Amino acid sequence: MAQHIAQARRKVAELPRAVALSLDRAIQVRKEHNAYYKIRQPQAQVLGSDGVEGHVHFVNILEKVRALLKHLYPTNPITVPSRPAPTTNEITNRFDKLKVEKVSSSFAATIPDVPTFAKEASVDIKYETEIVDDYEEAFFAACCLIDDMNEVRQFLRRTWKAYVKLPP
Repeated sequence: MAQHIAQARRKVAELPRAVALSLDRAIQVRKEHNAYYKIRQPQAQVLGSDGVEGHVHFVNILEKVRALLKHLYPTNPITVPSRPAPTTNEITNRFDKLKVEKVSSSFAATIPDVPTFAKEASVDIKYETEIVDDYEEAFFAACCLIDDMNEVRQFLRRTWKAYVKLPP
């Protein structure tokens, strides 16, 4: 699709800023993930794992799409804040430094027991709907239903009208 857009003889439209920024961010995040994966699992590269090769292939496709659509990028420069590539020192479990303290027996004795409730014997309850013999009540219920449905229809109509008026 990017090739089709790029082959247009004239610049049809400027690529929306959000799309260009999303593409740049996706490339950056995928590259960071790839660097993380190379550091964490270097044996996967030796084994020729599809995880590393497939990820690099996807990053290459995204970069080709960006290159094809570069002439449609917004005129204002797009800057994606760059982060340094992760190192082995940065990739650690942040919770390793936390110390877990065991609860003392004197403190445990002060914690109240959670009450348990015995399951009550099941009671057979039969519910029977009231049969309405009154014509006026049935007519009133039908009118209320029709009125409610009319309000829903009007709400949907107002919503769609407001949606159509939104700028593209």
